[in-house]
Amino acid sequence: MNKKILPAMGLALALALGGTGFSALGESSQVAGDIMSSIIGRTEAPPQSGEGEVLDVIQVGYYRYTAEEDGAVIRGWAGSEADVSIPDTLDGLPVVSVGENAFRGNGAIASVTLPEGVRRVEAGAFAECAALHAVNVPDSVTFIAGDAFEGSDSVLLVGAAGGYVQTYAQSAGVNMLAVDMVSLPDGGAGELTPLYAPGETFAEGDFDCRVEEDGTVTITGYQGSEQTLDVPESLGGCAVARIGEEAFFMNARLQEVALPEGVVEIQSAAFMGCRQLSFINLPATLTAAASDAFMGCPSLVVTAPAGSWAESYARETGLTLQ
Repeated sequence: MNKKILPAMGLALALALGGTGFSALGESSQVAGDIMSSIIGRTEAPPQSGEGEVLDVIQVGYYRYTAEEDGAVIRGWAGSEADVSIPDTLDGLPVVSVGENAFRGNGAIASVTLPEGVRRVEAGAFAECAALHAVNVPDSVTFIAGDAFEGSDSVLLVGAAGGYVQTYAQSAGVNMLAVDMVSLPDGGAGELTPLYAPGETFAEGDFDCRVEEDGTVTITGYQGSEQTLDVPESLGGCAVARIGEEAFFMNARLQEVALPEGVVEIQSAAFMGCRQLSFINLPATLTAAASDAFMGCPSLVVTAPAGSWAESYARETGLTLQ
């Protein structure tokens, strides 16, 4: 602060304390000191360890960390991105832990990917992050504090089935998606980053969607005007597994549809009344479909892998097989 301003501030303080007299100088000085602190501002106290030890924090990009014997511990993050991928090293040190309150109260982050090698997620690390929907947790994590996600009510943890993260999620009451419950044809299930928790609905592009309890997506509606449509393998970071009831009901423009491998069910009236629909492929992963799913599609021709459930379904319901 410019030193020339301080005498004026002192005068203002003296006037503010008028009437106290010099006999109360000691008390007035204390009050003046408090007011001066408020005017000038206080420096935020540096982070401390659980034992009250002041930590030596290092800033690298958006990250604040401390160097411990076994690696770097994340102490804070100053970025504004919605999707955060924590690096596996900082200044050459392996990132081994997300420290206490490191992301607490961050209202911007929607998803976080922890790198392989992180072992601990400490108390309050991701607490009160209102927009946080998904955290990818690697197998290397062996400890997560009970209140690490306290107040982040929409968070979904993504990790290996049967691993530590699943045990933690069950005991802490946090939603969890076991990645081997989701299968994509290229084996990329573990690379998905779900943005929504089970039970949530959302829209992405022209698709209306709902996330199921197993972490997969059901397409519940379509708002587009395409004549030829490739249904994506994933929406909202979750594998597309179902075409929901009346999802494409009475769509007058749709002519050709390509369903991705991974779709396991086509529900009632999903394509009913799509009179222009002339072609759709039924993937090998399909194991359930309503008898009226394609009712009112007079020109429809379907393809299905030989010997698959989808082929049997097409024959039983009278669909024209190519």
